[in-house]
Amino acid sequence: RFSKNVLAKDALRRLSGNPSKKKVNVMSSLRLIVCSWLVVSALWAEPGGPDEPVRVESPGIDLSVHDGRLRPAIGVESIQVMRANRTQREFSDGHGWTYNHAPTLAYWNGRFYLNYLSNPVAEHLPPGHTMLVTSRDGRSWGKPQLLFPVYHLRPGSVSSVESGVAMMHQRMGFYVAPNGRLLALGFYGRAPVYYGANGIGRVVREIFKDGTFGPIHFIRYNSLSSFNESNTAFPFYDQYVAKAAEQGISFSWHQDSGYLGFPHRPYVTVWAAVDDMTLENGTAFVMPYSTIGVKTLVEHIRDPETGDKTGYFGKEPGIPAVVPAGSLVVFSSLTFHRSGANTTDKMRRAYVTQYSPELIYAKDSDELMHLGVPFLDSGQKLRSN
Repeated sequence: RFSKNVLAKDALRRLSGNPSKKKVNVMSSLRLIVCSWLVVSALWAEPGGPDEPVRVESPGIDLSVHDGRLRPAIGVESIQVMRANRTQREFSDGHGWTYNHAPTLAYWNGRFYLNYLSNPVAEHLPPGHTMLVTSRDGRSWGKPQLLFPVYHLRPGSVSSVESGVAMMHQRMGFYVAPNGRLLALGFYGRAPVYYGANGIGRVVREIFKDGTFGPIHFIRYNSLSSFNESNTAFPFYDQYVAKAAEQGISFSWHQDSGYLGFPHRPYVTVWAAVDDMTLENGTAFVMPYSTIGVKTLVEHIRDPETGDKTGYFGKEPGIPAVVPAGSLVVFSSLTFHRSGANTTDKMRRAYVTQYSPELIYAKDSDELMHLGVPFLDSGQKLRSN
């Protein structure tokens, strides 16, 4: 380490040399003093203090222009990660949304990870989601992927301002856990005001080394809101079931999870009776856990003729849901259930909706299943079904 006085005295000794060279030595010595002073100042300067060698000084920021009329910081390079394109969305992130903001950057396992919030036209107008883009060298970036999707608090399309739609809004995007695993963080709130009592909670999902993602979990609910484990879920699937008069066939014992055929967190099935349900018109039967003794997914066998899957071949009859129209029968995707044949002269109808605690992806894929895949984007149909 150098002392300011030592450097100054050394420069003065150079000035006291040959008088004929004094004029030349004066200039070079002055340069030495200035350079030495800058080096010492850089060593001793406190970050953010008045002696910090690199500072941006401006009388103010002009918000009417994109750069605020700030002076450029020499040596800083800007790299474009994604260029928004509303009309040709395939050349941007696949969505065509043009309000992209709040990027956060991490470096993990030899790769850069950048996530950002994305909205169609404005920060506070839904829908909104979080995108992720990665790079090996920080210069060439891949195509953005959907990290945290739009959260539908109820099924249906998304309008520009709708309290039934949650959106992402966070300023901390990554966390490397003590065991070295990379976690992505997000916050869901109800649009268009997502903070205060409208905030829902913080979510997390793991980013794996192969580029795939783990399931989304709520890790902390907003204490100012009424949201908790009992009322946060993702719509997974819905269907309208009609058994024709004197034709509707029976449906074998099965678990709804058996039709997925791979491990996943159980979801909830809500079976709504559109008509009065009776034994004669083929109502649903459920099997209590206490009767069958199974609370896990079992192997199902598909009937080659009907395509139905069967997971229980025993003789237990189960409990029939003999209920009036408008009733709801709610059970787990691991609950065994079946339905009988319709032997009446009237149609028997039910509407079934399913809700999962997390998004469910197709096996060995990053493709969302069923209602996890948006079918509308800024009013444009993305799917035909």
